[in-house]
Amino acid sequence: LIPLVYREVDPAAVPRALAALNWIFLRESDDFELTVAKVLKAIDTDLAWVQAHTYWLRNAIEWEQRKQDASQLLRGNELKEAEQWLLQAGAHKDPQPTPLQTEFIISSRKAATHRQRTSLIGVGVVAVVVSVLGLYAWGQRNEANAQATVALARQLTAQSEAVQSQRPDLAQLGTLLAIEAVKRFPVPETDQALNKGEP
Repeated sequence: LIPLVYREVDPAAVPRALAALNWIFLRESDDFELTVAKVLKAIDTDLAWVQAHTYWLRNAIEWEQRKQDASQLLRGNELKEAEQWLLQAGAHKDPQPTPLQTEFIISSRKAATHRQRTSLIGVGVVAVVVSVLGLYAWGQRNEANAQATVALARQLTAQSEAVQSQRPDLAQLGTLLAIEAVKRFPVPETDQALNKGEP
């Protein structure tokens, strides 16, 4: 709504919603051409643009008053909206973005980019640490498996020697145990167990 006053009126008699708007006066005593220019300007005014201009300016002033505190900068969707608003500014937009608004939005983008880089570096460091720990764990597992295999080969060898020395009638079983030990892991004791089992 653009209230156009063509004769004097008591502001108290006007409904509150209408009284709150900016009035354009077109009384007999007012300059007709100037008033028509004001009406055309009001019609051409992009209200959403003006409201956004006010919103971003309020944010920018608060940021400046707080000594450019980084916690006041824009983030996420709000930053994207501010950047879109700034990109829409052209010669036909009025009022134009102020230098403070521009600096505020650009500083917000720089801070967001810095946070993103820091996060990526952090993720990279974590990935490297996890990889190193994974390789270490894999090496430890392989070492544990190798030690378990050697221990099993020694146990089979010991059983082979025990069978061959205590039960000569089961010498073949002792030899089979020694062969299984060699298959698992050839230890020096296994050769002796195999030699004992030979006829």
